Amino acid sequence: MKPGTYKRASVRLHHKALIWFSANPDEWLTIQDIKDKWGGSMDTINSGLRYACDAGLLTKTRHPDDISRNGRRTRYEAGPAIRLVLGLPIDQEP
Repeated sequence: MKPGTYKRASVRLHHKALIWFSANPDEWLTIQDIKDKWGGSMDTINSGLRYACDAGLLTKTRHPDDISRNGRRTRYEAGPAIRLVLGLPIDQEP
C-alpha cells in the first residue's frame, strides 16, 4: 500500500448481526430480513453466521409452521452467550 492511503476495513455480516442482536436480544431475524438489512445471498448469510452460532453467540432455528422456502423458515436469535453477557435469562428450550 502506498504511504498516505487508507483503506477502511469492511464490517462483516457477523459483526453487524452481533451488534444488532446485542441491542435487540429478544428479537429474531429471518434470512430474508437479514438480506433486506445487509444484503447477501442465503448461502453467504448461513456461512457468515455459522461460527457465531457454533460459539453460542447466535441461535439458528427452523420453524416448521412457516411453509415458505424463500428464507423465512430459518430464524436467527441472540444466543446464550449474548444473553448471559446482557444479564438476560437463557432459554432452556431451543
